Amino acid sequence: MDTLQYIADEFGIDNLNRRPPIVIPDIDREIMAQTLCKLNFTIGAEIGVAQGHHAELLCQKNPQLKLYCIDIWQPYSGYNEYVGRIAKYYRAAKERLAKYNCELIKKFSEDAAKGFLDNSLDFVYIDGAHDFRNVAIDLCDWSKKVRVGGIVFGHDY
Repeated sequence: MDTLQYIADEFGIDNLNRRPPIVIPDIDREIMAQTLCKLNFTIGAEIGVAQGHHAELLCQKNPQLKLYCIDIWQPYSGYNEYVGRIAKYYRAAKERLAKYNCELIKKFSEDAAKGFLDNSLDFVYIDGAHDFRNVAIDLCDWSKKVRVGGIVFGHDY
């Protein structure tokens, strides 16, 4: 199945010749999870997992999915969100995702990316550090890991 044509048909995008990124209006995480399943995407990565709510949704909507869940789950210089709750978030993600085919990887995104072959994933979902530098690094590092015809998408960048 041609991924780009499927996205265009499914979401009414009429100009496929424009430069990426392609913005899909009126889409949410659930619709995207369903779309990945319809496209028969069975191997992916989520960058920035926190408590694992989105990873769980991806797995629920796509029972065949092997999902790599990458998050450092520890405080680091320049990080101010969730500092007092990080250990609790890791335990929650571990428990929440235990019944799915998920592998939790406790590394910085940039370090974790080195452990994946280029073109080895159907998709990557980026929702890690939200500053420009880290978003740019995630896009550069992880887009190479997604095969031709795969999808790179994210949240609140």
